[in-house]
Amino acid sequence: MTQDIYTNTSAFGLMPKEMQEAMKKHYEGGGGIMAYTTMGDTLDWWSLDIPSWHGSAVYRAVRPAPKPMTVPWDAIRPEYICAAKDDGALAYCYSAPPRPDRDMWLGAAAYVRIDHLTGYDPGEVDWKDSLQWAQGVRRRLTPEPQKTESLWAFWSYDRFPYMLAGEVSEQLADGRVKVKNYTGMIFTPVYMASGEAGVRMAREVRRVSNAYRVHEECARNGAGNAAHAHLRSVGFPEGALLRLQRTGWQGSAYEELFAQQIKREAGE
Repeated sequence: MTQDIYTNTSAFGLMPKEMQEAMKKHYEGGGGIMAYTTMGDTLDWWSLDIPSWHGSAVYRAVRPAPKPMTVPWDAIRPEYICAAKDDGALAYCYSAPPRPDRDMWLGAAAYVRIDHLTGYDPGEVDWKDSLQWAQGVRRRLTPEPQKTESLWAFWSYDRFPYMLAGEVSEQLADGRVKVKNYTGMIFTPVYMASGEAGVRMAREVRRVSNAYRVHEECARNGAGNAAHAHLRSVGFPEGALLRLQRTGWQGSAYEELFAQQIKREAGE
């Protein structure tokens, strides 16, 4: 199968020169670029903010969104609130939201053909994705979304306290999450909390981390046990903490010293 910049599976250095230039031009024009690489323990296609164009890396351009259908709403009576095209040349506006059925839209009480109107353009979007609303109509029909509590994720990390925390920006279907201020990265959480509980627990993770930086000597000897106990006391379940990478958490000589430093971080 012939490959292009959207389906590429070859290392950048092995791509034809014209294909390399086309991919760079796509990026310079604002298009997205992905790389086939490992994030955490997952090998997959990951979005890049700034590609390095390394010869051994495998890149792929993100296909641009198809051009949407253009509807001349000024020429359509106000009782028709949405429009869509069928799997062919025909397009209609509807008095109520229709539903897709086989190769066309069905179900509205009244509809009028619009593909002959000046200003109409079918665009490039698939017919099943072509449903378009008149300006302001969908807002009237859709209830205002309820304000939701913030959601916080906690994931394993290879440095003390072997956990990082962040506010979730998107939950993926496979259980992984995207986190604010971690652009282009996806994490597998060991625990999640919402609202004030999540804010408080994230704050305690930072507090433990700050205490470690002050007392590196005790961190080498027993901070892990003290940190574990502190995080458990603020709501982290034992099962989540046991899933963290923990190296060098043996020893108890400095546990009390480190526990005192955690309290100092809180001004107690």
